[in-house]
Amino acid sequence: MATDKRTFEIARPDSLDADGYVWLLPAVLAGSLVHLIYLGTHPYPAFGAGLFLLMAEQVSHHGYALPSAIPHYASSIPFAYPPLMFYVVAALRDLTGADPLFISRVLPGLVTTTALVPCYLFVRELLDSGRKAGLATFVVAVSPPILQWHISAGGIVRAPAFLFLVSGLYTGLMLFKTRRPKWLVASLGLFSLTILTHPTYTIFFVLSYLCLFAGFSRTISGLRDGAIVGVGGLVLTVPWWGQVLATHGTAVFSGAAGTHGGLAQKVPAVLSDVVSTLVPGGPAISRGTHSAELVSIQPWFGDLSVVGFLQLVGGVVLFVGAAASLVIADEDTQSKLAAFVSAQVAATRGEFANLPVFGDGSHPRVTAFLLGWLFLTVTVVSQHRFAYLIHSILVAILVYEYLLPTLDDIAPRPTRQQVEFGVLLVLAVSCLSVGGLYAASQLDSHGGSASLPEFIDDSDAAAMSWAAENTDPSARFLVMGDAAEWFPQSTDRAITTGPWGIEWKGSGAYSTQLAQFIDVSTCADAACVSQQVERAGVHPDYVYVPTDGYTVRGMETDPAPGLYASLVAAEDYTLVFENDGVAIFRVTDAASADSLAATQSPPLLGPSGGAAIDHHGTERETATVRAPYDRN
Repeated sequence: MATDKRTFEIARPDSLDADGYVWLLPAVLAGSLVHLIYLGTHPYPAFGAGLFLLMAEQVSHHGYALPSAIPHYASSIPFAYPPLMFYVVAALRDLTGADPLFISRVLPGLVTTTALVPCYLFVRELLDSGRKAGLATFVVAVSPPILQWHISAGGIVRAPAFLFLVSGLYTGLMLFKTRRPKWLVASLGLFSLTILTHPTYTIFFVLSYLCLFAGFSRTISGLRDGAIVGVGGLVLTVPWWGQVLATHGTAVFSGAAGTHGGLAQKVPAVLSDVVSTLVPGGPAISRGTHSAELVSIQPWFGDLSVVGFLQLVGGVVLFVGAAASLVIADEDTQSKLAAFVSAQVAATRGEFANLPVFGDGSHPRVTAFLLGWLFLTVTVVSQHRFAYLIHSILVAILVYEYLLPTLDDIAPRPTRQQVEFGVLLVLAVSCLSVGGLYAASQLDSHGGSASLPEFIDDSDAAAMSWAAENTDPSARFLVMGDAAEWFPQSTDRAITTGPWGIEWKGSGAYSTQLAQFIDVSTCADAACVSQQVERAGVHPDYVYVPTDGYTVRGMETDPAPGLYASLVAAEDYTLVFENDGVAIFRVTDAASADSLAATQSPPLLGPSGGAAIDHHGTERETATVRAPYDRN
């Protein structure tokens, strides 16, 4: 690799002037509107963040020293998660007294909207166009795969990681195009922040920088700058990961890497499809089991041998052609290769089906960069939100370089501007409608269930408040349904079963807990509950049972018709709390006798949640149930 002194000229047509920021405004307004819709339709956060909030509490309780473990979940969880946002949330709570529920509802959307600014800057610099960047950023602002894990409760961690990531994409592009020290410092800082925030975003950060280097530098100095960012980030974050390694060893990281899709988990799926396509009836490579996803994206299909073979060839051409177009210096050859590769991509179904066919020679490097970036992303990273960030750029290119010019050729000259405006307006309204409906949980897009489901409601909040005030601190709860994720943080009580945080103990432990949680959460009667408890080898003191609609792994479900009645009739379970949506049963079998001996029998609350009822049905005065999440 020869050193050269090439520096890409920073284009300034409509992209870097003051007016260029006008094209950012629609995206910011759309993102803000989607966030407001989410807040207006979600009195409780979507999905879960109880584990994250409990980790922030542990940071505060340890005087801002790094804790070694997280209590109250299915087992003691190593505190190996990147800690930056837990320190931030702990500081927010300690300095302002903000309610954790409020933080997990409001903060993610604010940060996600803020991330649109560096996203716009990155795309504008990449495509040399404020208009294209504005459209791409608008698509990012309203895309369900991007919204799903950024504006929901877990966005208290993922949204800042997304902000650091897209900011790093911008500074990285500027670094490899200009090689100025200020971009090196900024990229180093943003990579360090990403490492300290979320591991998957760190992987995508590294992957993206490799593609940026290949697309816009390919020099010794570019390699040096990239190495400084990578190695420097690791060095700056040693105080965190060094302590984690000293406390828990390397297995804590390698184990977590094999869960939640892991790294390059799609490769076995691709190979399996190829084998089953080329050898009908041949052995398939095991892919494991996965919960339903928001959008099912599969890069290869094996319906017919001929079709599958052509897709395989197309994928190989994509990889080889994109790589070749990066290393060949002649722009004419680059353009032809990019056009050929893109044509193959357009003919390939699945992840690559919507790519436009580039070939006009205007952006050969950008074309090759986007193709290689997308290919590596869908191969290495399992989460769809990263691929959709790239898709948004491709949408902007498709609209501005192909759709609108085609309409210009067709439409009469006096009406071309009106036609273009109409197309963009229809596109914007359509995209915003989808994003708004998704944020309002009005789309059946989450595995057939409503989008952005809430894991808890008023009934859960009241039941958890009761549990916190009326049970022994050592009590252990078997919680059915996704409310279990919030339960430890809300009650300061332990749960016996649940997969949250268990990924840090390895993929085997995680898979076991996940299966046990799903099995017990979908039990049809008391006998099933007892069987699952015995099979899991756990000894709960209480069983927390939803009595109206609830979710299991985000999927909406209804309690089995006979579950409540069978628990009431069973000798091993005694009803101690009930409201409109939750019933809590004390376990009275021998397995929990020792725990129960230290626990006073708490009052039985009626369906209103405001009065206690003794076992003979006599109403008596009871303490007012405190507001949910009121603990300090």
